[in-house]
Amino acid sequence: MLRTAIAAFLILSAALLAGDIEAAQRSCPAPEQAPKIVLKTDRGRIANHNGHSRAQLTKMQRHQRGSATINGPGWKPVGLTVTDLKFSLKVQINALPMAPRQVCAVLVKADAFLGYDRLDVYVARRYRPGSCHHRAIIDHENKHVAIFRRTLDAYGPRVDRRLQREAAALGTIRAATPKAAANIVHKRLSSRVQPLFDQMNREMDAANARLDTPAAYRREQARCGGW
Repeated sequence: MLRTAIAAFLILSAALLAGDIEAAQRSCPAPEQAPKIVLKTDRGRIANHNGHSRAQLTKMQRHQRGSATINGPGWKPVGLTVTDLKFSLKVQINALPMAPRQVCAVLVKADAFLGYDRLDVYVARRYRPGSCHHRAIIDHENKHVAIFRRTLDAYGPRVDRRLQREAAALGTIRAATPKAAANIVHKRLSSRVQPLFDQMNREMDAANARLDTPAAYRREQARCGGW
């Protein structure tokens, strides 16, 4: 069963607006304009590998997340597709000092990334390129690649809309420091988007499970002899 890893990392950028703390107003001002949200998606570069044994693919499959295999009861893996679904978020805020150890902050911009750096497709080395077996395995693994990419294409716009909506609803953030405010913004945005990632993973799990069935394996094995 497919398990796709989501790796999130935080890059913070905060600007403290100049001003006299004592003269600053005591109530946080409302944001003057909506934050800018930029989401980039990447469908991933396909990297083909043909140097691993079936035993190595079996071991790899057991230790990898984000994998889909020609596998099942009584079947040995001869193909494997491995990838990580990655999400990153960088937030930029402006912070206005309001009192000692207190700032009012607003989100100015958020740069987000969703996608795959690479999709690694493995074929057991006993099946050489150009052979019937190699073509059958590659055809199967390309279906898994298509599932990864198709799901990303469907969810990218949804993630973008969710980020746009939640960023606009943030308003003004009170915190002790600009860095603390940026952390609050990042945490809130990430938590609002997380349900979409969970749903995305479930859909990929289901789609890959429908592809990896004994009946499908038998059809593809029947294309060639001497497995």
